[in-house]
Order: sequence, then C-alpha cells, then structure tokens
Amino acid sequence: MRSLLAAGGEAALLDRAKQVFDFITKQKGLSHAVATRLLALAHPDRFISVNGASKDNLARHLGVSVAELTTWPGYERALHVLWTAHWYLSPEPKDKDMARRWRARVALIDALVYKHKSE
Repeated sequence: MRSLLAAGGEAALLDRAKQVFDFITKQKGLSHAVATRLLALAHPDRFISVNGASKDNLARHLGVSVAELTTWPGYERALHVLWTAHWYLSPEPKDKDMARRWRARVALIDALVYKHKSE
C-alpha cells in the first residue's frame, strides 16, 4: 500500500485516512475495525487498530468513549492524544532493531491493550 504520508504533511495524512475510513465503513459488512487495521498496516508509526478486543482499553487509556472511538472524529481525537505523547515524540533509536520497533510504535499498542475473550 502506498504511503499516505507521501503526499505530505499531517493534515494531508489525516484527510486521506478519513477518506479511507469513510469508504471502508460505508461498505456492507465492514466496520471501523477493518478501516483502522488497514490504516495501522499502512502506517504503523501513526495509526492503531481499534477492534472488539482492544477498544475498551484504548478508550479508557486515551480518554474517549468506546462509541466515540469507533467514529472518525473520536478516532482522530485519540490519534492526537497518541501523537502528542512524550514517548511518541522521542527521537528514533540508533539501534537497528529498536528503530524498527519504534517505527511501529503506535500499531504495537494493540498488543498492550488487547483483551482476550477469556479475561
């Protein structure tokens, strides 16, 4: 998938991401979970997947309601919380393996908030 940032800037990134989100969520049988997962795959440094197993914990940690998080305005608000966090703004590590993880730092949050059905 071509980089959404290729066209330049955060505003352009959010505009294109909203277009993707809106297009996908208007398709029969597809929801915010598919849209956000694809965005996270395209830009793991910028987007997070919001799915049934993660949305409760994400909402709690990001200060948005679950209902809000599954809409574009709420998702965008949550992204801004992430993008302004001290850890997010940290410089890229020099170590090659750590830098690879750092470049996926937003998408990797899913692993921390994911709640298995048995929990």
